[in-house]
Amino acid sequence: MAVRRQPALETPCFPQEGVRFLRALKQNNDREWFRERKDDYEKFVEEPMKQIILAVAVECRARSFPLFAKDKKPVMRVYRDIRFSKDKRPFKTHVSAELRRSFNETSWGGVYLHISPDESFVASGFWEPERSTLLAWREKIIQDSSGFDKMHRTLVKGGLDFSSEYVLSAMPRGFANYS
Repeated sequence: MAVRRQPALETPCFPQEGVRFLRALKQNNDREWFRERKDDYEKFVEEPMKQIILAVAVECRARSFPLFAKDKKPVMRVYRDIRFSKDKRPFKTHVSAELRRSFNETSWGGVYLHISPDESFVASGFWEPERSTLLAWREKIIQDSSGFDKMHRTLVKGGLDFSSEYVLSAMPRGFANYS
């Protein structure tokens, strides 16, 4: 039986020109400098990131992970919201994008891709889930704590780093006995 092979798709990657642009933006974080180089930003930073996140979304769905990029603008904006910030630099010095099951208000988690000259990473998780969702997760962890521990050990052994940036200062009400 003959098997028809599909040609390998070229995997998009983030170019060195994009890294150099982000490094230069960090040194020259002002509107005039950026305005003169906006075409370079679009060509070397925004467009490659768009191609990467769209390719990852296609690959996720091919592997039965229903994750999507935003339709019109999959790359997050370069402009910072400085209205209430003491730091008035107008631009982010990284590029980022995310994948989610959907982009409505009740979206169930997602994947975040972050590229900068200083650090690049992929993060996955849930941002401020509903109280009822958190309660269900916590109860499931208690019901199958050995399964949760095994999953956690496997992920750590595989090199996954769990952030402790947003940890609770105390156990949630009703869960103090499980710390």
